[in-house]
Amino acid sequence: MLDERPAQRPVDFDQSIDDAWLNRCAITQLAQEGELAYFRLLDRDTGHSWIAVRAPLELPAACQRLERDYRLQLDPQWAVLPSAFVRSAEGPLLVYPGGRSIADLLDHGPAELTPFFEIALNAANALA
Repeated sequence: MLDERPAQRPVDFDQSIDDAWLNRCAITQLAQEGELAYFRLLDRDTGHSWIAVRAPLELPAACQRLERDYRLQLDPQWAVLPSAFVRSAEGPLLVYPGGRSIADLLDHGPAELTPFFEIALNAANALA
């Protein structure tokens, strides 16, 4: 049975993340995996970066999955919690805090061993 209680949100959860906010963002599509599209959002007002996952409106099961994912009660110690669920004209989006990918870290040359091992250890713990 699905837990319908509101998910815990990060302290910096911003209630102003909505369709109007989305229209002010610079949007770059990152990938398309099956029915889901992944985007980087750049808030032009604050300079903050976000990652969004969108399901198309014409696939109700995918839309329901995103909404269910938003409501999950995951532990923020190991899970990245979505900051917002936005209903847009193209389909619902889960908005996550933007971070840096491993590729971004390696753009500046070889990684130092200590931070690299921290990333590897955290990834292994998340998958265990």
